[in-house]
Amino acid sequence: MVGYQAYTIPGAPMSPTLEPGDRIVVRRADGAEVHRGDLVIVDSGAFDQPSHEGISVFRVGAVAGDTVACRTGAIFVGGDNRGNSDDSRFQGPARLSGVTGFVVATGTVVTPKPLPAVTAFTDAGLPGAPLTDSTLGTLKWWILGGFVLFAAGLIGLIVTVVRNAGRRRRAAAIPPVH
Repeated sequence: MVGYQAYTIPGAPMSPTLEPGDRIVVRRADGAEVHRGDLVIVDSGAFDQPSHEGISVFRVGAVAGDTVACRTGAIFVGGDNRGNSDDSRFQGPARLSGVTGFVVATGTVVTPKPLPAVTAFTDAGLPGAPLTDSTLGTLKWWILGGFVLFAAGLIGLIVTVVRNAGRRRRAAAIPPVH
């Protein structure tokens, strides 16, 4: 819906930030710049040595040019639950083209709960702030407004049909004048 998609977290690699079964709202990447601290959806085919198929949620720990030896156009990602995360430590860096979206909230598109911004990297003096999404908060109001307009239109249609039906019945009950 307008560049956002809902997912359910299948495993525990991002625990305690995201627990298994949590619903998340993901904004499509659309070529946006990836920063340290961002929570991203990564297609497994983007890793140098993928260990499974599908997509996973990880936190960006390093970007191209960092000391972790990421090649240009790649990122190093990790799970918040280091003991249970099959991340870049095992699969290698991931290509930027494999980042399909940014996790911007938990919940649903209509009832999002924004995730707190991670500032550990910028607090340590590293450049680049994690993505913040201001559109999602206003999107729910646009959705609510659209629903209200739809409901008002539907009620207006029903009222019009009922009125016209009543007029037709009354007109049919009056005999024609010759």
